Amino acid sequence: MLEKRMQMSGKLEDEEGVLETLAAADAKTIVYNPKFKADPEKHESDPERLSGAAQPQLIGKIPASLSFQVRMRGSGTATTDPDWIKYLKACGFSSVLLKSINIGAITSGPFLNNELISGGTSNAQGRVVFQTVNGASKVYYVAVGTVDFQSGEVITGGTSGATATTSSVPSNAARAYRPILTAVPSMSQAVNQDGSMERLKGGRGNAKFSVASGGPGLVDFDFQGVDAGQADESFFDDVEYEETAPDIFKDGTVLLDSYHPKLASLDFDLGAKLSQRDDPEDEKGLLSYALTGRLITGTLVLEMVLAATFAFRAKFHAGTEIIIDITWGCWRIYFPAAQITSIEKGAKDGLANISVGFQANGSLTENDDVVIVHGL
Repeated sequence: MLEKRMQMSGKLEDEEGVLETLAAADAKTIVYNPKFKADPEKHESDPERLSGAAQPQLIGKIPASLSFQVRMRGSGTATTDPDWIKYLKACGFSSVLLKSINIGAITSGPFLNNELISGGTSNAQGRVVFQTVNGASKVYYVAVGTVDFQSGEVITGGTSGATATTSSVPSNAARAYRPILTAVPSMSQAVNQDGSMERLKGGRGNAKFSVASGGPGLVDFDFQGVDAGQADESFFDDVEYEETAPDIFKDGTVLLDSYHPKLASLDFDLGAKLSQRDDPEDEKGLLSYALTGRLITGTLVLEMVLAATFAFRAKFHAGTEIIIDITWGCWRIYFPAAQITSIEKGAKDGLANISVGFQANGSLTENDDVVIVHGL
């Protein structure tokens, strides 16, 4: 049996905890280093006895885990999800259509990330994605309802009071991935290693993102679910792998508020909290794993600068939230309210740098602590 001769597949479940029938269409994502592990719950038996012999263990619930890595490949079409996004959905993210509309000068701005904007003529509504300052040529938003904005009308921010006059009809711009806490789908997944297929059902997971200057964006997934058995299975034939080349982190834009740092790397962990859903009616004793919360944390490694350039330590001590906005290729990662939680000095090849830890904050009513965009 060959180590590298593997095929991984995954499908969002129609019914939570019910194993989906997987097919070639579910194996499009190119993955790296998949690792499946079943970890049965064991009950030791140590009765009073005459002998010193071990007694049989009892097997209880049978959870399983699956970890793997993907590269941040685009789909090749701005408004179409890459196949690997299905795994992100099972980590507590939604995929929504991001629209844009051209605007003139903004008054009383900026438009704030996630605030509700309304059209003065159309009565259309949308939620702004990215803080939009005066001088911006367009505003990006997610439509709320079925009525859309018109050209030549005034749009007004419900929180900021900012206004601008539109100068176009809306366009479909990209896909936006935003956290959710309810209606998170579960997954069925399988790893086939040279004809031996191990399966997991009722899975939900966590994801860790990393991107370093000159390299592709990487996502490490770690799923928890229910062991759905092992079987000898042939590989799926005629799999149309999604082979779009990942964009390299260069020729992009890096902003901390309005400052452009020399960034070496960004890492962040979605910090998903997973909990077993017990089900004694299931043969494995579990229905699925539920996603019950998250705490997004990350680290920026960047070249050290004077406080007059960007006052990292003063912002740290004051608890000041900053915007982290990073774009490259077809990707954009946006933290609207990142709070610095640690600062550590270091060096690389004679250059002083700092490692800045942060926590992604959001509002009390909306899941707005991060947005990841594909297609811009």
